Amino acid sequence: MEGIRVVLIARPERGKYIPEGNYGYTKSEDGSPAMRFRWKGTLRSGVVELFLVATQSQRFGIIESKNLAHIVKAVKKPVPGLGVLPQIAVDVWQASPMKREGIKAFGVVYLNPEGHEGSFFAVAPSDVVDEIVAVVPPGKVSDDSKPKE
Repeated sequence: MEGIRVVLIARPERGKYIPEGNYGYTKSEDGSPAMRFRWKGTLRSGVVELFLVATQSQRFGIIESKNLAHIVKAVKKPVPGLGVLPQIAVDVWQASPMKREGIKAFGVVYLNPEGHEGSFFAVAPSDVVDEIVAVVPPGKVSDDSKPKE
C-alpha cells in the first residue's frame, strides 16, 4: 500500500468533507507531511489540495493496526477526540485485504472550510505515520496504542 487509505469517515454537520479513498502522501514546500485530497460535498469535486496534518488537524489519535482489534476489545472505550470511530473501524480493518505488517492506523478530527468538525480514520505505512506524528503538536496527539496499566 502506498500513501494513506481513509477507511471510515464522520461527515461534518454541514459543508465539505474528506471522503473515503486512497490518497497520496507528500510533503509541503516547507517539508511538512501532507495528504493530497479533494474536498467532497459540492456539486463538483474541488481541486487537489494538501491536508497538512500538523496544522489542519484539531486532534490526532494513533493506534498500531496490529493491536487495533485487541485494544478495542480489551479497553472498550473510545479514543479521546475520536469517539467510537476506532471501534467501528475494527470491522473495516479486519475485512481489509491489505498487508497488515508495517501498517499503523490513525484518526484525525479536522475543521472543514465552513468551520464544521469532521473526522476520518485511516491506515498508512508505519514510516508515514511516524513522520506525521513527529510534526503534530503534542497537545493534539493521543497515542492509545499502548496498553493501560
